Amino acid sequence: MNSRMTTKRSRAFAGVLAGVSVFAGIASIPAAAQAATAPYDISPQRVAGSYAADGLHVFVRGTTGYLYQKVIAKNGQQGSWTVFDTTQVASSPASTVDSEGRVYLAVRATNGNVLYQWREPNGSWTGWKNIGGTTYGAPALQAIPAQNGQYPEVLIAAQNSAGQPQARAFTPGTLSPPIAHWASWVGLDDQVLQAAPMLGAAQGCQDTPRDGAPDSAQPNAVVLLGRGSNGNGMQREVCGDAPSPAPATWFLNSEGTSSGIASDSHGGVWFRGTDGALWDGTRVGVPAAGRRVACTPTVAGYQVPKNGGTPTDPRSVLVRDDQGTSWLYVPVEEDGTGGTWTNLGGIAT
Repeated sequence: MNSRMTTKRSRAFAGVLAGVSVFAGIASIPAAAQAATAPYDISPQRVAGSYAADGLHVFVRGTTGYLYQKVIAKNGQQGSWTVFDTTQVASSPASTVDSEGRVYLAVRATNGNVLYQWREPNGSWTGWKNIGGTTYGAPALQAIPAQNGQYPEVLIAAQNSAGQPQARAFTPGTLSPPIAHWASWVGLDDQVLQAAPMLGAAQGCQDTPRDGAPDSAQPNAVVLLGRGSNGNGMQREVCGDAPSPAPATWFLNSEGTSSGIASDSHGGVWFRGTDGALWDGTRVGVPAAGRRVACTPTVAGYQVPKNGGTPTDPRSVLVRDDQGTSWLYVPVEEDGTGGTWTNLGGIAT
């Protein structure tokens, strides 16, 4: 784990989520498309996004049960919200992007399986691939680049029926596992999470690369983030190339509580406070006067630099407010403050 992330992890979280409402929109969700409710999934209404060559692709689950997409060009110009496809889904989406520029999506299907697809650098989508699993709540995604002989992969995490985190991994651009261990869903921990898990990129795993090179701390790891039974924010490391889940312990922040957390490449840990504001160790604020953050924040996916390169992503954070509107926040200061909010519109659930 990089030192800045370790430092930021130790900050107190602001408070447990008091409750998230599901808001009426342009149409009600058909009964068949409604997600099974799990008592430990308290904040499923997330906004997802990843940077591709043509800009930031943002995804939400609309009130009709379909996914909607918007592209924000590099010059900041927003496209319109469009229906992504005709498949109704039972969770908000997750997104990431690999080092070759592929954008990935994952959602929970109405039967509890996870659906997965990706967009090739030429702009074509593969269509949904059912990768199974019995899951609750929204899945999480994180791409890990190849590092000095390490395997590149895309890790997918979700809760099982007991609320515990489980994961699968694929070689980028395929449905093949990078190693046999990831050929099916693997339990990561017996910890029961009180919100859908999140994933973030990290440095810290000391694995032996497949080419026999010396061990090195490279970003061949992800950070698994969650909310514990007492409301505390928690995180632990998962090594992508390990033959089994890394024997790591959870970091527990006993000084405060969290509504679900997300991390970025700069070591920032983002969460929603009980005041309905966005926090990153310190209070960032709300999207607009009279609005509250109504979901776990997500960090827009970006191409993780290879071989320990300096992150160049703009630390873009995506949230949904209490009226269903999606927002993009880009901080300026190291503590996450001083940034700008951009209204993305739409009605998300």
